[in-house]
Amino acid sequence: MTDILVHVEDPGAANMVIGLPKVVGDLGYECKIYASCHAKDHLTKAGQSYKEVTTSSSEILDLEKPKLILVGTSEDKESFSISLTRSAKEKNILSVAVVDMACNASLRFRGTGDDSLKYVTDFLIVPDELTANSYREIGLPDDRINVIGHPIYERAYKYRQNISPHKTQKKQREKKILFIAEGVDQLDAHQSYVSKNYTLQGRGGSGWRTAIVLEEILDAISFNSNLIADVIVRRHPKMSPLSLNIYSSEVTFDSGPAYDSINNADAVVGMTSILLVEAAIIGRPVLSVLPSPDEKEWLAPIKADVIKSVTSRSELPEALMGLFDGKCQVDCRNFKIKNSTLNMANYILSKFKK
Repeated sequence: MTDILVHVEDPGAANMVIGLPKVVGDLGYECKIYASCHAKDHLTKAGQSYKEVTTSSSEILDLEKPKLILVGTSEDKESFSISLTRSAKEKNILSVAVVDMACNASLRFRGTGDDSLKYVTDFLIVPDELTANSYREIGLPDDRINVIGHPIYERAYKYRQNISPHKTQKKQREKKILFIAEGVDQLDAHQSYVSKNYTLQGRGGSGWRTAIVLEEILDAISFNSNLIADVIVRRHPKMSPLSLNIYSSEVTFDSGPAYDSINNADAVVGMTSILLVEAAIIGRPVLSVLPSPDEKEWLAPIKADVIKSVTSRSELPEALMGLFDGKCQVDCRNFKIKNSTLNMANYILSKFKK
């Protein structure tokens, strides 16, 4: 019998549960992670053990006999986590979900239907009040939502404590900007393409959000004689390895360990990736470049202006210069860093220890 059975299939959800089995084990209980899709590679790189999903949700529950399941949401409308939640309800097993950020709240538990909460779990764990509010607004009662912070923040801070102080490159030509690319949103692809609300247009050849922002950054650097920097692109784990190759004459690509790549850069630029927050905690200056002002609502530190963001071409050159004059440095005390995984474990355990 397993006390807590976890299933994740997307990198964002995997980030929330890395280290959870050990913390739960230290508290005297057993926690097993099952993984599928992109989460498998993500967990492997993080050194987190897991079992691969090879059978049905009902069969896994019969095998493990958990007291509670913990699932991560994904961009698959027919995800295994939805099947597992449905089977758990049929077998009278408590269910909890982890959600890593606020965007797409109305789509994560909808499945292929129209009811935003059709497959919602008994309880929900979220990293911040912005995410909690997004679920309150669609009708989930407050007593079913628990805000714990984001476990990945603590891991980023531990990495920072174990590295040597970053040495800023003195020569302009040696400045390195790491660009965090994002793939197409599989829950709502429209969010990844140009809309009437866009205030950035790129070079006009692509309507893809990531390409538009990258083009704006490259052109802002190209037209600014006071800013000489190399741009290094880090693709999202779910992106094709050939994505953005059209820009290979203007950028280089990175595929090494994420935190090492962040530490080797002089600054990190992106849109709404959680890696921007991790980079800020590690100590790099960070900037969010958004093609639409509406996207400030997607990530709490951007909405709160803890991480600086720009949404227009006219703002961008000065903002990029700010990466190197202290204007984009973030005090990591702005983030809830400690005990998130422990808080998660205690919250989950409280649901079946009563």
